[in-house]
Amino acid sequence: MNRVKQHGATLVTALVMLVVLTLLVLSAIRSSTTNLRIAGNMQMQGEIVEAAQQAAEQIISYNFPANPQLAVSSAPASPFIHATSAPATP
Repeated sequence: MNRVKQHGATLVTALVMLVVLTLLVLSAIRSSTTNLRIAGNMQMQGEIVEAAQQAAEQIISYNFPANPQLAVSSAPASPFIHATSAPATP
């Protein structure tokens, strides 16, 4: 009789350990997914800053204060800049 109770205790202990192990694995997967999203967002932010810097340098190189319309019309298209428009005339 005592031996049967011990087998039941072993089964319960093994199931508890499997649940704990499963929770640890799920936590690790969630953590790695979050870290991957953070890294992707940081990369995208860096690319956006670089594109903005490149656009600013391009506008400056066309002597923007002397002829602003020429700088806008002759600048190459950027994947981050979708449309440019001339200022409205009154």
